Amino acid sequence: MLEATSFHPARRARAHLRMAARAGGHDVHRVEEVLDLVGLRGDAKRKIGGFSMGMRQRLELATALLGDPDVLVLDEPSNGLDPQGIAWLRDFMRYLAGEGRTVLVSSHLLSEMAQTIDDAVIVSYGQLRAKGTLAEITAGMTGRVMRARTPEADRLSGVLSQAGVAFRRLGPDEVAMDGVQPEQVGPLLATNQIVLYELVQEGGDLESVFLSLTAGLGFGDPASTAGAEPEPQPQPGARA
Repeated sequence: MLEATSFHPARRARAHLRMAARAGGHDVHRVEEVLDLVGLRGDAKRKIGGFSMGMRQRLELATALLGDPDVLVLDEPSNGLDPQGIAWLRDFMRYLAGEGRTVLVSSHLLSEMAQTIDDAVIVSYGQLRAKGTLAEITAGMTGRVMRARTPEADRLSGVLSQAGVAFRRLGPDEVAMDGVQPEQVGPLLATNQIVLYELVQEGGDLESVFLSLTAGLGFGDPASTAGAEPEPQPQPGARA
C-alpha cells in the first residue's frame, strides 16, 4: 500500500476492487470481504472521486488485502485519517499481526507508531542507526532527555552547540537536550547565567531516540555525522 494513491475518480469502489481482483488473479468474492474489513461496505457504490483522503486510504488498504497476504507493506497508512480513523487503523494493524501476518509500516508519526509496533528500524542517510524491540531501543534513553524553558532559548542553543550537547528546539522558548543528566546541564547553565523558567528531566520515547540517533539535532550539518555529503534516502520506517 503506497502513500500516493491513484484511482479513477469516476469508478465506484466495488468496481475498482473487482478490477484489481481480476488483474491479480484473486477470487472476486474476496471483494466483499475486504470491503467489510476496512469498513467501506456502505460506500461501495460511491464514486471514488467523492471519497475523502481517509476513505481513499481505506480503499487502498482493501486493495492490498485482496490477495490475503502473509506480508503487508504499508507506506504512511494513517495519512488523511481523523483521530478515530487512526485509532481504528492501529487496532486493525494489531489484528492483522495477531493473525500471524508480518506488517511492515513506514511512517513519520513516531508517537503513533510507538503505540502500535513491536519492533523498530531506524535508518538515517542510508545507515542503520538502531533496530530491535521498542523497549530495547528506548531503554538507553530513559531519564536522559532534559527539557528547558527559557526566555534565552537562542543563547542557550549557542551555548549547547559550543559545548557539543545534542539539542533540538521545541518552540520559541523551549529546548530539548538528549543524552545528558541534570549534573551536566546545571553547571553549564549556571556558568553562562542563563535564565530558566523550567528544567525537566523526561523519560526517553521513540521520537527522542530517533532524533538523537539521526542527523536531526540542533542546527548542525547532517553531513557531518556521515563524514560525507549524503545522498537523498528513503524515510525511516518501523516494523510491526
